[in-house]
Amino acid sequence: MLESCHSTWEFEPERGRFRRIVKGTDTDRHPGTTEWRPYYGVESKENAEAFVVLLNPSGTRLIQSWHHTHDCLQCGTQVTGQVSLDDINALLHR
Repeated sequence: MLESCHSTWEFEPERGRFRRIVKGTDTDRHPGTTEWRPYYGVESKENAEAFVVLLNPSGTRLIQSWHHTHDCLQCGTQVTGQVSLDDINALLHR
């Protein structure tokens, strides 16, 4: 499994296939996962910002995506905890 800003990437090496589990989708109107697709390798170096999925044996067709991180520079989001409306109102009215 690899995490990108948009999806969780699930790989089945023994079957040579992958799919993406799309984050934040309305599964009533849109599928939450893509179809399984063949792949021929994943290139992801430790601490690298991106990874590459090879879509054919020669590596001439590929998909590159960015790893999603705690303070993600790619999508501009940060992982935060949940805050109640009461807490927000208390901060605003100090």
